[in-house]
Amino acid sequence: KTGHFQKSIEDFNKAIKIDNELASAYINKSISQTRLKNYDAALNSLTNMINHFKISENDITNRNIAIAYNNRGLIKHRNLEDKQSALEDFNKSISVGIKTEIHLPLMNRGRIYLINQEYKKALKDLDSSIILNKNNALAYYLRSKVHFKMNNFESALSDLSIDSLTNTKEWYYYNQRGLTLIKLERYLESISDFDKAIEMSEEALPYNNRGFSKFKLGKLKEALRDCEKSLELHSENSWAYYNLGLIKYQMKLKEAACADFAMALDLGKIEAQIELDSKCNTKR
Repeated sequence: KTGHFQKSIEDFNKAIKIDNELASAYINKSISQTRLKNYDAALNSLTNMINHFKISENDITNRNIAIAYNNRGLIKHRNLEDKQSALEDFNKSISVGIKTEIHLPLMNRGRIYLINQEYKKALKDLDSSIILNKNNALAYYLRSKVHFKMNNFESALSDLSIDSLTNTKEWYYYNQRGLTLIKLERYLESISDFDKAIEMSEEALPYNNRGFSKFKLGKLKEALRDCEKSLELHSENSWAYYNLGLIKYQMKLKEAACADFAMALDLGKIEAQIELDSKCNTKR
C-alpha cells in the first residue's frame, strides 16, 4: 500500500516459504512485480500459483485460482499484447470462479472481443458483467464503445451518463460521450464534454474532437485553434490534419487545405482521398 514493492515481494516470499498454501501471497507478490514492470516474474508467480493449487470444492481456493487466471490474462493483454493467450486465461477464470463474482474476467474478455471487432460477443459479456456489478464505471464505458461501433448511439450515450458513476469518470469517458453526441448531431453538448476532458488531462484527442464540433457549428477560427493544439500534442494525428483540411477549405484556404488532406492520407486517414478527389482534383 505504501509503494515499497520490492520490500513487499521479499515479505511475500517469506510468507510462501513458511506456508506455501497461502494463495493470496502468490497473487499479491505478482501485483508488486507488475507495479515494478517485471512482467515475466509476475507471470511466473501466477503460473506457479495456478500449478500449485488444484480446482476443488473449496470456494476460497477456486476464487483465488480465478483471480490468478484473470490477473495473468491482464498482464498478457495489457503488457505483452498477447490477446489470444489472455483470452484463454479469462475463459478459465470465468469457468473456475464463483458465478456471482466473475464480473471482472467477463469485462476483460468483453474488451478483447471489442478489440477483435466481435461486437455481439463483447456486448453479451459486458451485459453479464454489469448485471453482476452495477458500480463498475469501466464496464459501462466499454459497453458504450461496443454500442458506438454498432451504431447504437442512444444506448452508448445512456451508458456514459450514469449519474452514480460521475465521480469515477476519467477524461476518456467524457471524450467518448462527446464523440457519441457528435454522431447524434448534438454538437453544442459535445463541446461541453470535450471541455471536461481537456480540463482533466492534456490529451490531443479531445482538442481535435472539440475542433470538429466547432467546425460543424461554423466557429471556424476556434475550430482551427483546437485542431492546431491537437497537433502540438500529437504531431502525427491523421484526424487532426483531416479536420484542419475541412476547416481551411471552408475558410477559402484551398492550397493549405489540400496539403492537410494529403498529410492526413499519408498518415493513414483513407477518407482524405475523397476530399483530395473532390476538393483538390488530386489523384493519389
